[in-house]
Amino acid sequence: MNNGNPNQINFTWHLPNGNIYSGDYLNISSSYLTFLPTSIDDFGQFLCRAQNQLGLTVQCYLNMSLGGYFKAK
Repeated sequence: MNNGNPNQINFTWHLPNGNIYSGDYLNISSSYLTFLPTSIDDFGQFLCRAQNQLGLTVQCYLNMSLGGYFKAK
């Protein structure tokens, strides 16, 4: 992010529950977003969109499904 040309990139995360996180909500020193689901509506397809100063946009999708841990008896 810091060595790109141009180097100012705006990241926006669109969550399945309708929330959108961008700007102040993102930590530009790391490459991940920590998200803790609180309801079934928080699962599904996430969209990450990056846009530079020139208006060039790239996006990727991430699917998060409800799962669980196996607990041996």
